Amino acid sequence: MKGSAVACMLALAGVVRGAPVVRSGATGVTPVDLRVNYLDTPLGIDDLTPTFSWKVAAPEGTRGAVASCSLAVKEEGALEAVLSAPSNATQFVPLPAGVTLKSDTSYTYTVTCTGGSATASFSTGLLEASDWAGADWISSTNNAAVLMRKKFTVAGEVTRARIFVAVPGYGQVSLNGQDVDGEAGTRTWSQYDMRTLYHTYDVTKHLKSGENVFGLHIGEGWYGMWGYGNPTAKAVLRYTSGDKTTTVVTDGSWTEGASPVLMDSEYNGVTYDANQETEGWDTAACAACSSWTPVTTGATAAPKIANTTLSSASFAPVKPMHRFTAKWMREPSPGTYVFDFTQNIAGWVKLKIKGTKNTTVTLRHAEALMHPPYGPRDGNIYVGNLRSAKATDTYILKGDPEGEEFTPVFTQHGFRYVEMKITGTDDPTPPSLDMLEAINIRSGLEQSGTAAFSDLMLNQVQHNILWGQADNLMMVPTDCDNRDERLGCEYTHT
Repeated sequence: MKGSAVACMLALAGVVRGAPVVRSGATGVTPVDLRVNYLDTPLGIDDLTPTFSWKVAAPEGTRGAVASCSLAVKEEGALEAVLSAPSNATQFVPLPAGVTLKSDTSYTYTVTCTGGSATASFSTGLLEASDWAGADWISSTNNAAVLMRKKFTVAGEVTRARIFVAVPGYGQVSLNGQDVDGEAGTRTWSQYDMRTLYHTYDVTKHLKSGENVFGLHIGEGWYGMWGYGNPTAKAVLRYTSGDKTTTVVTDGSWTEGASPVLMDSEYNGVTYDANQETEGWDTAACAACSSWTPVTTGATAAPKIANTTLSSASFAPVKPMHRFTAKWMREPSPGTYVFDFTQNIAGWVKLKIKGTKNTTVTLRHAEALMHPPYGPRDGNIYVGNLRSAKATDTYILKGDPEGEEFTPVFTQHGFRYVEMKITGTDDPTPPSLDMLEAINIRSGLEQSGTAAFSDLMLNQVQHNILWGQADNLMMVPTDCDNRDERLGCEYTHT
């Protein structure tokens, strides 16, 4: 149940949050579920005229009065809020007159109705092109995933810090050895030469007094697939210590080193050699990083997007939504193991393993098992529907006696089954079910409702519709999360 036909059944799927139902005429109502541009507590909006929305709740059975509410917006540090006139509107409520949003500023807003009030917050991104002053596109001279870092010194306690980072493709953002962008990393998808999206992260807790390191691990993603160039990024880090705000930008002072990701592809998967890891590469203690070379900067780094417009990624980020353990594992042929996670998902599997150095684990993903007329029902996976997509991740062990973990962040697959092969080892022990965890990733939209029927077949159809749409929510609605396609609906690339 995948593809554009599924997209036409959004109303049944109940995945995307729709317009809230408001009980008109309720008395003593209170506001709930406050949103800015339909986002919950967004960071980095770059809309100068955002709209506000909320739902209203009322005691059961109360009716008769207009649900009148007012909106007040207050800049962080301001003494007073700016108030709008009361109205019965609960959606597309405009910014109160007299409020002019400023770049990289935090705001609170309070909705007051007849029965109570509620407060939420939002912050702005970089609203002017001049806010990116000094920041260059940086990239490697090699067309491959790359590690990039910048060491800098912070004086005093940090009270507020934000990273604004544009990664046209897939990447991971870190500070002092800690990821700041979650398990799925930073992902963007747009027509990069026209518009490139940036993400905003609150990194106040990640900075410390003294030496700090800003790290970027950048892969290809759709940017590399469409031939825009080598993996690249542009970033601005702004932090406040005392009464001073300091800016750290991507420029020629950054250095680059080799990534353990030897190959990454949206369709074909990731090859990762743990022996190529640079321990502590995004920390101040990295001694090996002293030999890293300067990055490529400016128009040379990203010539095809030199004139792109930078816009905030004002949508729910891609993140892990569900996790599954395999229900069974079988060995249809010697040394080939097939895991069944029972649910068809979009995402990847996380590998946990102990083994000797240079042992290689190959993970191939599929939606079905072999079946006629394509072959015998022998328990092996069927990949004919994937066309040219290899959908294969490879991990080469470094031999850590404490065990190793691998998550192929720079790709995604549509699958229910995973075929595992382990080579380069004399250990005859077969794998165990707990070695793999399937992680479903997608845009983090909330499911707004459910549907249930007395007919079990209809319930299964509804389940398939729900998952078919959810698996194809990857920043934009896509058509097929498995084969060599995954494009936006009705999208043609020239």
